[in-house]
Amino acid sequence: MNKSILGIACSLALIFSACTDDELPNPQKQNPCDNFLLTTSFNDTCFELPQPRPPEIVETGEYAFLQPSFDRNNPHKLLYIQSRGEGTYWIVDLCKNEYTKLMDGFLFGKIRPQLGQNGWVAYCTTLEELMIKKIGEENAVHIAQEYQCTRPFWLTSENRLICQAEVGNGVYKTLSINPDGPVIEEIDTPPSVIFSEYQQKITARSGPFNETKIGYLDMQADYAFIEVFALPSVNQQPIHMDWLDETHIIWTDAIGLHKVNILTGEMITLKENCGNRAMAYFSIPPNRDGTIILDQTNYTPEEDGLNKDISIHRYDTNTGIQERFELEPQF
Repeated sequence: MNKSILGIACSLALIFSACTDDELPNPQKQNPCDNFLLTTSFNDTCFELPQPRPPEIVETGEYAFLQPSFDRNNPHKLLYIQSRGEGTYWIVDLCKNEYTKLMDGFLFGKIRPQLGQNGWVAYCTTLEELMIKKIGEENAVHIAQEYQCTRPFWLTSENRLICQAEVGNGVYKTLSINPDGPVIEEIDTPPSVIFSEYQQKITARSGPFNETKIGYLDMQADYAFIEVFALPSVNQQPIHMDWLDETHIIWTDAIGLHKVNILTGEMITLKENCGNRAMAYFSIPPNRDGTIILDQTNYTPEEDGLNKDISIHRYDTNTGIQERFELEPQF
């Protein structure tokens, strides 16, 4: 199809699809969308790459967009990395198509920043230092300096930060941190790796590498680990986990994208990885409407090698429809 025709079609589709107040989480109400980030439908075919594997093509002017993370309070604002060698963190308003630079330093130790309440951002460095900063402020602050923290995330109901920290001899504690203090509380939790929280339940995996269990820590039951599903393969160690909704945990691994019902234990593979594509990190919008935003690596064979594209997509877990965000490179 002619590119100009495709662009017109996409634009018309966006004009007739508006963000309404019904799509926003209560009690906060926000103005409906005025403009829209362009998305294009994505034909996600799966095939095996030729062997031996051709070299990857690095094309000048092309950027990778990866590691999306929603604002916990605003389904329109998304944090992501723009990378071409060095990386930069940006926040895009999906309705207004407006970009705000957060900070530089993707390849210099800033790992998966997470947006919290009141303009706070948290991330870990490669030295497992827990850092927080305010959007618009220049410098970050190293908190919980006596700990080495991994995978920080914000609670959905309050401005508190959760992370895991090794306190010696392979023993880990869960930290609950108020960034305005900061006030740090140590919490005894079962041996597990934690990822995210929703409705006072923290997604987690537990057990040895070859006997991993998927489940959650119940914050209202002294952080007891509730097992939901036993992973059948060591290849299914979760890369990332979150709550799709109040009854489903969703995760990515080397095999693909999966969800499990915490009430029945039924596991469904929503989408498989294959030779030409792989999924890694994703984020759930705060209204939890069944869609996720994920980064996906796609390879396309070309005459002189493999064209590599890392981009951010919206995937509807109910319909299987996938759209690619046409993010504009920022400088």
